[in-house]
Amino acid sequence: MEIFIYIPFEKTQAKGNIFSTGFSDLNDSFSFIFKKQPVLWKMSLVYAAINLFLTSLVLISAPVLITQHLGFSADAANRLYGYAQGIIAAGSILGGLLAGILSKKLNAKVSPFLLIGCAFSILLGGIALQIFSSPIAIYITMIGGFGLLMVLSTLFQIQLMSYFQIVTPRHLIGKIISCVVCVCMCTNPVGQFIYGIAFEHIGNNVYLPFYIAALVVIGISILTRRIFYKVDGLVKNQVNGID
Repeated sequence: MEIFIYIPFEKTQAKGNIFSTGFSDLNDSFSFIFKKQPVLWKMSLVYAAINLFLTSLVLISAPVLITQHLGFSADAANRLYGYAQGIIAAGSILGGLLAGILSKKLNAKVSPFLLIGCAFSILLGGIALQIFSSPIAIYITMIGGFGLLMVLSTLFQIQLMSYFQIVTPRHLIGKIISCVVCVCMCTNPVGQFIYGIAFEHIGNNVYLPFYIAALVVIGISILTRRIFYKVDGLVKNQVNGID
């Protein structure tokens, strides 16, 4: 993700020690995010929600279900989990490539549809777990959904980062993106902790987290539609040189 972030560097004279500088940078960042451009913290919450509800679910459910729930032998389960990791990684790479190829065709108004696509991708896993009886059919459908999810979520997150860079003044880009990425990445371990407990106590109803996550993300995509329409206007104004 970080290779798609451009941070202009301008050397400035240091003022105070490392702690005072850090607090000053945090104050500048959060002041701009919450007071001058509140659409940024709203986008940050959407970014964090993807990590919390979807990415964390993939990271926890894939090893748990493949190695413990689907009934594969130990050797087969380890091999299939390796394939799954490859497909998930390939999905992330493909999403990054598509972000570059489609950069001129996609705008912020498309973002809610990408979120809905992410929701339906994770929903495939829940449907497969509830309906199919064949372990290999469940595996193929679920991992296919995971791969598609990583394509769409990576595409969405890279687009989101580009909006942050366009809307944010040049001298604040490094500070703002550092804060946003830090906060959003912290949701990953929180989500993994929650899903770990859920899969430990949920019994045979392992499809429920998939349904819940999908419904939550669909709701987020509907509720944030106006936000992304506003972002689209801000991006067009910045590109056209309008303050």
